[in-house]
Amino acid sequence: MEQSLRPFYPVPNENERYELQGVSVLPPQGPWRFAFARGNESGSWLDPADGDHVARKHANLLKFARMASTDYRRAGAFILIRRPSIVGADMVALHARVEQGVRAEIRDRLQYERAEADVSVDRSLGRPCVRVVFHTMDRPSWPTVRKVRRGTTFWCPALTATSRFVQIGFFDEFPPGAEPLPIEEEVGRFLGSFAASAS
Repeated sequence: MEQSLRPFYPVPNENERYELQGVSVLPPQGPWRFAFARGNESGSWLDPADGDHVARKHANLLKFARMASTDYRRAGAFILIRRPSIVGADMVALHARVEQGVRAEIRDRLQYERAEADVSVDRSLGRPCVRVVFHTMDRPSWPTVRKVRRGTTFWCPALTATSRFVQIGFFDEFPPGAEPLPIEEEVGRFLGSFAASAS
C-alpha cells in the first residue's frame, strides 16, 4: 500500500460501516483515511499488493491508511475479497498453502535482514481462519527507506460463498529505532466488526 495519502479520503464517520462485495466493516478509530481499489492477488502473502484506486462497485480491496506527518512511520488496515481457490473451505489445505507461501516469502535474504512469521488456524474472528503474524526488517542495502514491518493477516473463507476468501488484517512500518504508531486499539474495532458479522 503506497505511502502517499493523496489518493485516500478522510473517514467522515467512524460509526459508518464500509461494504465491499457483501462484506462490511467499521473503519479503525483515529486519523485514518480510506480508498477502494482493485487488488492484485499475485503479490505478498503477508498483506495484499497495492492496486489502482477504483469506484467501490469495481473494487475487491478496501484500504485504510494512517501516516505520521514528519517521518516514515505508517500503518494500514485492509480487507480483500479473493478469487475462488482450489482448497475451498478446507482449513488444513488452506493452512498448508498459506504457510508454504509465507515461508518462501520471508526467505528473501536480498530484502530482509530478519524475517519471522507464525502461521496458525485461529477462531478469534468468530470463524475458522488462517492467521499470519509477521515481523520483518529490511537490509541496509535494500534500495528503499529501510524499515521494520509488523502485521497480522487473516485468511477466512467467506460466509456467503465457501469458494471465495476474505483476507483481512493490518500492519505498521517504521524506521529501525523509531516508535511505531499506536494502532493496536484503533484496529481492534475494525477486526471486531468483521467478527461480529459471523454471529
